[in-house]
Amino acid sequence: MRVAVGLLVLGATAGTACKGGGSSDSGEGGPTALDGSVADDPPAATSQVIFEGRLEAGTDDDCDEAGPLFAIGSFTPATPVRDGEVIDGNTLRVTCAVASDGAGAFDVDGAIFLAGAAGGRFRVVGKMGPSGEQSGIDGAFSRGEGGTTYEQQDGCVVRYASAIQGVGPGRVWGEITCPSATSAGSSCQAIAQFRFENCASQ
Repeated sequence: MRVAVGLLVLGATAGTACKGGGSSDSGEGGPTALDGSVADDPPAATSQVIFEGRLEAGTDDDCDEAGPLFAIGSFTPATPVRDGEVIDGNTLRVTCAVASDGAGAFDVDGAIFLAGAAGGRFRVVGKMGPSGEQSGIDGAFSRGEGGTTYEQQDGCVVRYASAIQGVGPGRVWGEITCPSATSAGSSCQAIAQFRFENCASQ
């Protein structure tokens, strides 16, 4: 499934680099305990996210819902929020996978859902390399629970606006712009910054 999202360059001066997904140094059969038996693998780290974005009038100037989308956590200082945490009485849901394609790029699929009037949905899907402008990205986003979903397929661009942004196994941090995200005849430009960490990497 592919989804397009446009998002705003926000907080690009955050001083902490993205963290990768949980990893294990165990060999075949898992880590060995002191008694020589095979120990259980450590639990995977919980996926977490920072997000902030907005809708703007697009080239056709017919954006019915221009304005801020929603925010999760903070970029400055870097304050991610984990999947399952409660915000204003509503549980945040974060799912993400950032896995190597074996050719130097990564297949990214990240999604956020937060119920309530201050929540919303966001999803970004696409192939991203470690540097340069990433084109052909899909995404979808909405404001508030049950709000209108705007989406654009294969037309969004992700940029890494600073040296501490980028993509790697289990994590991605970038700024996305969808110039023509549409819903029921209305077209908006969506701009946002997203940072997923502790994602599945295989």
